[in-house]
Amino acid sequence: MQDFEDLVVIFKNLHQCQSADEVFEIVDTYGKSLGFEASIMAFCGRLIIKSEGIPPYLTSASPEWVARYMELDLYSVDPITQMTMRSCRPFTYEEAYSTLTAETRKYQKEAAAYGLEYGWAVPVHKKSMPPGVISYAGRKKVELEPLAILEMAVIAMFAFDRVSEYFAQAVPEIAMKMTDRERDVLTLVARGKTNWEIGTVLSISEYSVRDYLKTLSVKLRTTNRAHSVARAIQLGLIVP
Repeated sequence: MQDFEDLVVIFKNLHQCQSADEVFEIVDTYGKSLGFEASIMAFCGRLIIKSEGIPPYLTSASPEWVARYMELDLYSVDPITQMTMRSCRPFTYEEAYSTLTAETRKYQKEAAAYGLEYGWAVPVHKKSMPPGVISYAGRKKVELEPLAILEMAVIAMFAFDRVSEYFAQAVPEIAMKMTDRERDVLTLVARGKTNWEIGTVLSISEYSVRDYLKTLSVKLRTTNRAHSVARAIQLGLIVP
């Protein structure tokens, strides 16, 4: 855990960063001060991760691990990402691995082979961007006191606020905004609800539901409700 004066310096330096790389350098240095070997800073969303622009992730993990992650499409089975999508609190890798499946074991084995056996992850959820995560990992388990966990979370939120400005320029999907009501409507569509059922749940008219879906089709560049749901899930905007 940092002294208060050290934290002030970290926030000041983050504010002065002029690029995503500069933000990540501070994040990575902070992670190493806690005893971790590698850091990962990424937005969640299959279409975002596979963007043809600048990949919206930064990591000090080995290039071999990044190549392996992409080669095996580990994003689709990544338990860290899956828990990030569903949680707002920092969690350990052990927690993410708690529900072991064949796919989870596959991911865990691959990550451990590249020195990412233990770690902590900090989900970052903001209305203005898809979910993100800052993940710290290494070969040894790092125990953190409650205040250190809080500190780690605050730094992560501020860092993501800064880095999103730069990534959004290269990957427009990151800047795609949905209102809370649009997200509610699309989440209920994903759960198989009809327009009438959605209107009943949200206390709006069936016609309003249709209008929301039309707006979402324009925003997401989709042709129908199923396509809108699929794209929103792929972008990490809703959780199925």
